[in-house]
Amino acid sequence: MAKIRGLKKCKLFGDMNYRELAILAPFVTEAEALPEVQVVAEGEPTQGLIIIKQGTLRLACKDVEGSYVDLGPGDFFGELSLLDGGNSRAVQAMATEPCSYLQMTPKAFSELRERHPEIAGKMAIQAAENTAENVKQAQEEIKRLLKTA
Repeated sequence: MAKIRGLKKCKLFGDMNYRELAILAPFVTEAEALPEVQVVAEGEPTQGLIIIKQGTLRLACKDVEGSYVDLGPGDFFGELSLLDGGNSRAVQAMATEPCSYLQMTPKAFSELRERHPEIAGKMAIQAAENTAENVKQAQEEIKRLLKTA
């Protein structure tokens, strides 16, 4: 039940009904991290999709000192690793306060795709829409930076 509530808070699953979320729930695991605990390491193999249920995870790149983004309940990252089979992480993530999160590995997503292709398809569409939105935001930021250069 707690997994389903955590999934429902996430935009990636916002259009799924309770039955679909109940089918999806066994494919995700729950985890917790204390403050200052690194959840994912930059350059390491990906663990897949991470959805924050409670608390805050700080994403940062080693090469870009002082630049970070904080993610909170309902936020997620790593969705592309489900679609491409998982590569190495481009960022590191560290808990800034006690944090609980859900995780879906590329292997679990592959199993979901085999057993419940309609649900995996909905996830893939949402992931693609999220990626498109992120690309648009990045393009706007590039334009802004070029104007100030």
